Amino acid sequence: MTFARDLAERKARLLAVSDAVVVMHGGVGTLDEALEVLELRKHGLYDEPVVLLNTAGSHDGLILQLRRMDEQGFLPLPLAELVFVADTAAGALAYLEKSVGTDGEIVTARLPA
Repeated sequence: MTFARDLAERKARLLAVSDAVVVMHGGVGTLDEALEVLELRKHGLYDEPVVLLNTAGSHDGLILQLRRMDEQGFLPLPLAELVFVADTAAGALAYLEKSVGTDGEIVTARLPA
């Protein structure tokens, strides 16, 4: 997990250093990043796993919209190929361990305040 000072810095660094993206509950910036990653996946420019962590239904509206887009043919790939939806952190971690493996470590990088 990498913490950044602002959205521009976070977006600039996000994909270059990630083995996967987990979208957690957040605000408009989080939504912007999530949609950007899905757009890149759609065009084959980001091939790593993307997980939408839907804790307590926090992303229900987004999931509903994505499903509608999928059903109506507005996604070039099936929704399941763009993003994995997990209702729990344990479910997200299990999916990621299966997709990218684990070396037994969780590394957290923090930027100075």
